This record gives sequence, structure tokens and C-alpha cells, in this order.
Amino acid sequence: MLNYFLFFASAAFARYYRRDDDECSNDNDYDGRLGLRISAIFVILAASVLGTITPIALKKWRFGFTPNKYVLLLFKYFGSGVIIATAFIHLLDPAIEALEYSPCLSGTWTVYPWAEALCLLSIMVMFYIEFMLLRYASFKNFTGEADVNEVLTFGHDHPREGVPDSQLQETGQDESSQPIIKESFDNEAGDNSSLIEYTARVGEVFILEFGVIFHSVFIGLTLAVSGDEFITLYIVLVFHQGFEGLGLGSRLAEIDWKARPWTPYFMALGYAVTTPIAIAIGLGVRHSYPPDGRTATITNGIFDSISAGILIYTGLIELLAHDFLFTDYFRKAPIPTMNENLLQRLPKQLYNFFVKYPPRTIKNPPYSVKPGVSCFSEEMNPFLPSKHPESGHWRAPVYSRRRQVQLYRLAEKFNMADLLPLRKDGVPVIPSERVNRPMKGLLRFKGNKAERAREDRQKKIEEGLQRTKEIFEKNVGRNRRRERLKPTWF
Repeated sequence: MLNYFLFFASAAFARYYRRDDDECSNDNDYDGRLGLRISAIFVILAASVLGTITPIALKKWRFGFTPNKYVLLLFKYFGSGVIIATAFIHLLDPAIEALEYSPCLSGTWTVYPWAEALCLLSIMVMFYIEFMLLRYASFKNFTGEADVNEVLTFGHDHPREGVPDSQLQETGQDESSQPIIKESFDNEAGDNSSLIEYTARVGEVFILEFGVIFHSVFIGLTLAVSGDEFITLYIVLVFHQGFEGLGLGSRLAEIDWKARPWTPYFMALGYAVTTPIAIAIGLGVRHSYPPDGRTATITNGIFDSISAGILIYTGLIELLAHDFLFTDYFRKAPIPTMNENLLQRLPKQLYNFFVKYPPRTIKNPPYSVKPGVSCFSEEMNPFLPSKHPESGHWRAPVYSRRRQVQLYRLAEKFNMADLLPLRKDGVPVIPSERVNRPMKGLLRFKGNKAERAREDRQKKIEEGLQRTKEIFEKNVGRNRRRERLKPTWF
């Protein structure tokens, strides 16, 4: 396959070097405003540093408060979305336009889909690099190590050549030492597995930063010599570099850099200075660099295609797949855990209901009172009367009609009415006209009389339990006085 690709590439580039008569523009749209362009160097540098350093600083340092884990997750997944969107929209689409639809290119460039081919090639190269990196880490840590069971068996059953049996028995290990040896091997295996994971994570971050830096150079050159669109491009790049740095910084913050604690800061600085340096270079060659020239068009298209492939592989495989498909948290967690952000937005009353009585589509929610129980089942429907399992007497529904109406209203507001309990025939327990009808009298504000009476009884019971000791001591004193006053002439 590699030989075929090299043959195809050599033939295609041979056709490319047959120059045609089409001419490309050798000028740029530079229109002055040098001071504003110089300010872009420092503004974009500040935005890149702020976006990259913020997740690292929040994870490594404490500024008088502990950052919420959801804030770091927001940075992490938002940055992943920015990276994937950059790959498809900001890199691959311009690369296709430059290599396949540019008016100054002809011949082979217009016949073959070079942008897609280079993007696919870079994806396969990234896969091969990561594959070899993991194999190198595995062989480096596990080659030459004996199995634990083999070592234990060798020490007890197999005599060595030239050593008497009596000497082996004297120097052999007793059974009490086996757990110690096995524990040491288990610890070493755990260290090796953690080292392999560390190597994979570091390689993932390096590949991500390489792909991000790769296209940042051409972003800076384009901004330095742009014309009427300079202001728009300026503003867009400030946010683009900040959000892209947010995604890179959140990945750097996830790695435990124990041996090299300053490595993430150096990597963040390397990303932050790339675009400003490219802007400075572009300003230095602003009178001679043609961004629409033939050479610049081909160079930008090739490098954008390669960068797009790197970021597509990194965003989909390294970021999304590793975060959702290859982690126990999302593979073994219940569905509400996967939809935790959605459920947390529900009102507390509705959320507590789904936690206590999960429907069939949401089983084993976090902190569930009855795991795996479906509130669609007839015996566990909290909206309908039920029989006592021992006495056989009918009991009132767990939720009163007023509370049922409130739940239905909240569920309809959040488009979750289908998850509420149904009757045996599949009809909602509360009709829609009853849900939309306003309540009257005391039901509107304070609830029905039975619920208020039950709350009062519960309150009196709690107060009585709190005063139990006081009442007991008081009655003991009365009994003692009665004994002293008891007549003795009988």
C-alpha cells in the first residue's frame, strides 16, 4: 500500500511540475494599520495564555476556593468541540477550496481530491504513531519479566541443576512469603500499567499540540497581510485562540506531571507564542509575501489538510472516544449518570421523583432508593392505590392528586411527561384537562387537609421524642413523693 501511494504521489507531482500558463496573484491585500497589527501580537498572545493556563492553574493551584469539577468538565468538552469544529470547518474546508477550486491551479490539482487524501493520510500516520508508541511502552516495561505464578512454582517444585535438595529446602521460601512476593509483583504490574497510561496520555497531548501549532503559523501569516477583513479576522482569531487553548489546557491539566511539574506550562507557552511569532514574521515580509500566490496556495492547502487530519483523529479518537467509550465511568454508569447534566437542570421535585421511581428507560439512577424498579409496574405505581402485601387492605397512592398534578405540569414543561407513570391500559393517570385546570381553595396554596394533619402529627411525635427524658425525670420525681406520703399504719 505504501509503495502504491509513493508511486501515485510521484506521478502526480511529476504532472504538477509541468507548468501551465495560468498566473496567480503575486500581491497581498496589506493596507497599512501597522500599529493595530502589532497590537494583535500581544492581544492574541494574552488570549492564548489565558485560555491555556486557566485549566492548569485551577487544577494545580488553590486560590482560596476549590473549583467545581463541572467547571473543568465544561472547559474540557467545550475545548474538544472547538478542536473538532476547527478541523472540519476551519482547516479541511479551506484546504479543499485551495487545492481543488483555486483558479491559479490546474492539471493534477484539479483532477484528484488532494485535500481529502492528505487528510486521510495524516489520520493513518497518527494512528500508526500512537500504535507504535503504545507498543514501545509495553515492550519496554514488560519484556523479560517472569510471571508471578512461574516464580512461585519454580521456588517450590523445580530443583536447580547442581544444587542438592537439602540445600534447596533450607534456602527455599516458605508459604508465608508467597503473598509478599505476589504483592510486590502486583504492585510492579500496577506501576507498569500506570506508566503505559501515562505514556499514552502524554503522546495524545503532544499529537494534539502538534496539530494545533501546525496551522497556527499560517493563521498568523494570513492575519499579518490581510486587507479589508483584518478587523473581522482579528476578533475571530482572539476568540479562536482562546477557546482552542482552553481545550489544550484542559487536556494538559488532566495529566499528573509528578516528575516534570513545569512541562504543561512550557507546552502552554509553546502554543501561545506560535501565532504571535507568525504574525511578526508576516509583518516582516508584508511587502513580499503573497497569500494568494501559487506556492502559498499549495503550501497552505497541504498543511491545512495535514492539520485537519491530525485534529480529526485527535478530536474523535483521543478526546471523545477516550472520554466516553473507553472509560468505566460512562460504560458502566447508569443512564441518568450519562445524562447527569440534563437531570441536574430539572426542578428538584421532578428530579427526586425520577430518582425514587425510575421508569424503564432510566434504570438504577444515582442514589436510587429502589434500584432497577420501574414505576410503570402496577404494584409500584405511586400514582395509583395499592394493596398491602400482608393485610391485603387497599392503601392510598403515595402521591396525592395535588402532587401528581404538580409533577405532570413540571414534566410537560420539560417535555418529560412520557416518563411519568401510566395506568395499566397505557393512559395517563391524570388527564390532560385535569392537569391544565387551575386548583381551587386551599389546594392552591397549602395542600389538602389530610396532608396537613399528617404533618402536624409527625411534628408532635418528634417534639415528644425530644422531651422524653424531661418527662421521664418529672414522673420519677412524682413517684418518689407519693412513696414518701404513703401512710404506714395499714
